[in-house]
Amino acid sequence: MRILVSSIFVLFVAVVLSFLLGKNLTDPLKKLSDAAEIINRKGLGATEIPISGSKETRDLGHILSKTLKTLSENEQHLIENELKYRQLVENANDAIFIAQEENIKFANRQTFELTGYTLDELEAIPFTQIIHPDDRNMVVERYIKRLKGETDIPTTYSFRILNRNNKEYTVLLNSVLIEWKGKPATLCFARDITEQKELEIAYLQAQKMEAIGTLASGIAHDFNNLLMAIWGHVSLISTNMDISHPHYRHFQVIEESIKSATNLTSQLLGIARGGKYETQPIDLNELILSSSSLISRTKKSMNVRAVLHPFPLVVKADKRQIEQVLLNLYVNAFHAMPDGGELLLQTANVMLGENVCKNNQIVPGNYAHISIADTGIGMDDETKKKIFDPFFTTKEMGRGTGLGLSSAFGIIKNHKGMISVSSSINHGSTFNIYLPLSEEEAVSDETIKEKYLIGTETVLLVDDEAVVLEVGSEMLKSLGYRVKLATGGKLALKTLSEEGKSIDLVIMDMIMPGMDGETLFFKIREKYPKIPILLSSGYSYNEQVDHIMKEGCDGFIQKPFSLSVISQKIRSVLGDKTINA
Repeated sequence: MRILVSSIFVLFVAVVLSFLLGKNLTDPLKKLSDAAEIINRKGLGATEIPISGSKETRDLGHILSKTLKTLSENEQHLIENELKYRQLVENANDAIFIAQEENIKFANRQTFELTGYTLDELEAIPFTQIIHPDDRNMVVERYIKRLKGETDIPTTYSFRILNRNNKEYTVLLNSVLIEWKGKPATLCFARDITEQKELEIAYLQAQKMEAIGTLASGIAHDFNNLLMAIWGHVSLISTNMDISHPHYRHFQVIEESIKSATNLTSQLLGIARGGKYETQPIDLNELILSSSSLISRTKKSMNVRAVLHPFPLVVKADKRQIEQVLLNLYVNAFHAMPDGGELLLQTANVMLGENVCKNNQIVPGNYAHISIADTGIGMDDETKKKIFDPFFTTKEMGRGTGLGLSSAFGIIKNHKGMISVSSSINHGSTFNIYLPLSEEEAVSDETIKEKYLIGTETVLLVDDEAVVLEVGSEMLKSLGYRVKLATGGKLALKTLSEEGKSIDLVIMDMIMPGMDGETLFFKIREKYPKIPILLSSGYSYNEQVDHIMKEGCDGFIQKPFSLSVISQKIRSVLGDKTINA
C-alpha cells in the first residue's frame, strides 16, 4: 500500500512538474508565434519580441529582438535609398531607360516627355519605332553588339528619334550592358542635344558662307574692274553717237549686257558677309508694294495679294539689295506654281526674344517681319537643307545660276537680320524675313536721270589697275576735267606733295597693294584736310567703307559705273556749279 501511495505521489508530482514546465515553455513560444504573425501582417517595425520564461527563452527573445531591430533599420535604409535613387532618376534631365530584347522595360519621366509615350506604350512597341529610319540600322547594329559584349563600338554616339507626334529630335546616347530580371539588357542615358546640334549646323553654315563669301567677293571685285574698263569705253563711244549710227544698237546691247553682268556680281557680293552698298532708312511696306506691282504685271498667272502692317516699317537698308531679295523670292514662287497660284505678302512688327536670336546670331529687339508665301509644289527636307547654299538650284540647266537664294541669305545677314523657310511637298513654301526696325524716318527715292554733268577741276585718280586708270582718265577728260594719275598710295601722296594746291578732288580705290584706301584716306586728311575724297571700289559698301564715311569721306561709288553716274557723283561732291553736257 505504501508502495502504491508512493507511486501515486511520484506520478502526481511528475504531472504537476510537467504542467508547470510545459506552460513555461509553450507560453513564450506562443507569444513568439503571435509576434511573428503581427510582423508578417504589419512589417518589421510592428512590434518587439516578448521576453519571459526561462533564461534560454529570454536569451532567444533578446537575440530575435536585436535581429528584428537590425532588419527593421536595414529595411528603412533600403526604403530611403530607393526613394533617393528614384528622385535622382525621375528628376534627371536625361532620358534614362532599360532596353531589353525589342522593348523598353523601364523608363523615367524624361523618357516619357521626350518620346510622348507612356511606359505601357513603350513596352508594347519595338523601341526601333521611335528611331529615325535613316539612323535605325546603325543603332540596332550597335545595340546587338553591346548585348554580345563586343567593345568595338563607341560608348556614346548621337542619332535622331521621332516622338509620338513625328517631331524629330537629336539625342546623345550612353549605354552599358547590365542584367535585368535574369536576362541581358542595356541601361541607357539619352540626352536631348537638338538645340546644340542646330547651333552647330548654324555655325558650320556661317563658316561655309563666310569662306564662300570671301571667294565670291574677290571674284566679283576683279570682275567689276574688268566691267569698269568695258563700260567706260562703251560710255565714251556711245555718248556722242547718233541714234541712226549703224553701230548704235550694238553698243546698247553691250551696255545692257554689262548691266546684267553687274547684277550678277552684285549677287556674288551679296553672298559675302558685310557686302552692302549705301544704306538709308526705307519703308518696307512701300518697297513691297512697288516690287509686287512689278511682278504682278509681268507674271499674270500668279495672283499677288498683299496684307501689310498699317504703319510704316522703317529699316536702315540698301534699297537695291532688299528689292533684289524680294524679286528673287517672287520669281522663285512663280516657278514653283507652273499652273498658277497665289503669292501672299505680309508684313508685321514683331519682338524677337533671346532664344530665337541666339540661334540666329542676331540681337533681340523689334523687327520688321516679311512673310512671302506661295501655293506651289513645295520642297522636301533635303532641299530645304541646301536651299541657301551657293550654286544649288532645283531648276533645269540654263534656267538658274543657284545664286539667288544664297545671295538673299547673305544680304539679309549683312543687314543684321535673318531669313528662314518652311515648306512641305504640295503645300507651298513660306519665306520669313526679319530685319531690325529703325527709329529714323524713311527717305524719299529720287530717280537718277541719264544726264552728263561737266566740270573743269583737277582730279587725282588713284588705282592699282592700269585698265581702270586708263578708262577712268578718258571718262574724266571727256567731262572736262584735268586728270592726274597715281598707281598707288605712295605715288598719290607724292603727287599731292608736289601739286596739292591744284588738286580739287581725289578719287581713290579702296583695295590696293602696299597702302590701302583706308590708310591713304587718313594720311590725306591729316595733311590736306580740305581736299574732297571720293572712294571707289569693286567691292561693295562694307563696314570699312562705312567707317571711312563716318570719318568725313565725301562719297562712295561702286564699280563699274557709267559716264553719266560718275559725272553726277562728282558734282554731288564738288557742288553743282556746271551745266549739262
